[in-house]
Amino acid sequence: MKRALWWGFLAVLLAGLTLTAGCTSEEEVESLEAFAADTMRVDDAWARPAPEGGTSAAYFTLINGTAAADTLNAVRTPVATDVEIHESYETEEGLSGMRAVGSIPVGSRERAALRPGGLHVMLIGVTQPLEEEDTLTLQLEFAEHETKTIAVPVRMEPPTSPD
Repeated sequence: MKRALWWGFLAVLLAGLTLTAGCTSEEEVESLEAFAADTMRVDDAWARPAPEGGTSAAYFTLINGTAAADTLNAVRTPVATDVEIHESYETEEGLSGMRAVGSIPVGSRERAALRPGGLHVMLIGVTQPLEEEDTLTLQLEFAEHETKTIAVPVRMEPPTSPD
């Protein structure tokens, strides 16, 4: 009798695991793959258009697939005279603002999303017009990882993921 109960329990457990495995979303699978890569990865980069001398913003997602936390300490680009890491915020009075944050920590096996209305990179004093379909280069300087150079497309809206 005990053996029959044990096999019954095992069958129910395996059925539950099979159903759960079938419910994994594409985003969860991508996250697992990114974290399994054991690297610092950058996804979904884009920047807003801006006239020469103007200001733009760059956005992306940092994915830390390593076993150690890290920090994005600085961002550099040849297309702006000044680059700052900022965050958007809202005051108690309901007014919006931005402030420099200096760096962005990214925990082990975690991600940090830089998005409109949140964390972002300000490109101040753009040295050339940034027009849709242009591409600019950003150098991301980390406390622990090597500097990453990424290509960033200029567009009006964030990239959309395929359905």
